Amino acid sequence: MKRAALLLVLLAMLSGARPGAAIEPGEALADPALEARARAISREIRCLVCQNENIDESGADRINARRRKIQRQQKEQADHR
Repeated sequence: MKRAALLLVLLAMLSGARPGAAIEPGEALADPALEARARAISREIRCLVCQNENIDESGADRINARRRKIQRQQKEQADHR
């Protein structure tokens, strides 16, 4: 059992999987309220690549662009208010 768990951890590390940490370090919006709103929206949209994950958790490259687009839209809406 310990071997299986260790193997899973090693495979995750080698594949670059980062569960719960799909957002890139510099990707967060400066305004905490806007960031929270963008993340809430991202949690409601399913990843087209992973399908079982929402785009907030997905590490798929295609989805990173989608997440940034949601953030940009939130910032633009806030700027127009």
